[in-house]
Amino acid sequence: MNTGPLASLSVVEWAGDVPGTFCGKLLADLGAEVIKVEPPAGDPIRQMGPYRDDKPDPEASALFLYLNNNKLGVTLDMGTADGQRIFHRLLDRASILVTDHPVSQLTNRHLEHEDVLRAHPNLIFTHITPFGLSGPHKDYKTSELISFHMSGYGHATPGTVDDPAREPPLKAGGRQADYSAGLTAAIGSMHGMFTSLQTGRGQVVDVSRQESLISFNISNLGTYSFAGQTPVRHKGGKRSALAITANLPCSDGTVFFVAMADEQWERLIEVLGNPDWARWEVFSDRFARAENWDALEPLMFEETRRFKMDEFVAICQAKRIPCLPINSIADVVESPQLASREFFITVEHPVMGEVVVPRNPLLFSGTPLSIIRPAPLLGEHNDLVLRERLGYEDNDISALRAAGVIS
Repeated sequence: MNTGPLASLSVVEWAGDVPGTFCGKLLADLGAEVIKVEPPAGDPIRQMGPYRDDKPDPEASALFLYLNNNKLGVTLDMGTADGQRIFHRLLDRASILVTDHPVSQLTNRHLEHEDVLRAHPNLIFTHITPFGLSGPHKDYKTSELISFHMSGYGHATPGTVDDPAREPPLKAGGRQADYSAGLTAAIGSMHGMFTSLQTGRGQVVDVSRQESLISFNISNLGTYSFAGQTPVRHKGGKRSALAITANLPCSDGTVFFVAMADEQWERLIEVLGNPDWARWEVFSDRFARAENWDALEPLMFEETRRFKMDEFVAICQAKRIPCLPINSIADVVESPQLASREFFITVEHPVMGEVVVPRNPLLFSGTPLSIIRPAPLLGEHNDLVLRERLGYEDNDISALRAAGVIS
């Protein structure tokens, strides 16, 4: 039984990509009953890795397992009249519909926004699209790569290059655009719910994947808005007289260091054992250090490699020098801080066995969260949802299965 703060909420998730699926995950982890609607062939995310031992298995995609804990999974052929009829019956009892399918696919399924809200006037219809439901790009397609670069992030990524004129911009690792859009959609869905509770009326929540990531790009936006400057990549990284920032190698990892004041620099030099080069005229003040960073960097590296990462961070922090470890995923999973908060939990999956996953980062003292079920197998909850939620009889369910409407 769901115990989270959204335990009374019913959500239908009809998604084919990470943003809509992540939005549904966030709501499910907070206790909402999320019914995930897949085509009979399965969600495309089932075909995305990684897989254990690199053996593709639609029931064993790590990405799918992470994104779909706590959901009920059903299959529907949305191209059939029966499939659409069942879908509308699910919406009859739902508070929120989440989708990231293109408008054209909604039109082909007779699910235009106006028609859906006319049939379900209290529904919050959260629609995630590449560039929003209006504007000259409203029908354009996208991918994580496209969304990232269209947001302006890639133009100054990475910040440290040897030859900015010859080394092209890069996309940061992971799925930042996808997850920011899913997060934005979950927040938007809840704001829509607040309004619905007050007015009794539903509405469309229009989420642009491009705009979602742009809203996180505040540093570059501020630089452009206030200074009229477009951030670019620099040889040697971001060095200025205002701050020295550096990734410093240790014997077993890398740390990130910042010196925004001369006092912090002096304390760092003390930690490094007051090497002779620290008193050279070319490094005498913050302006000189920024100007001569190419010469300074290898000298610092030689000193910091004598330390273990945790040792160096502890010494620097004790001296109030801004310094932190650049954690590998192994460092994160084995973190004593995260272990003390039971952030990583084990879920028993019928195909994969024990799977370690991060819990929802939110903790509620009065409505504790939990993972009550693993990601669904394909069509695992067809009978349960049709019988217990929609009142179908066994012979009706058998007929739908025989017709291929469900798997």
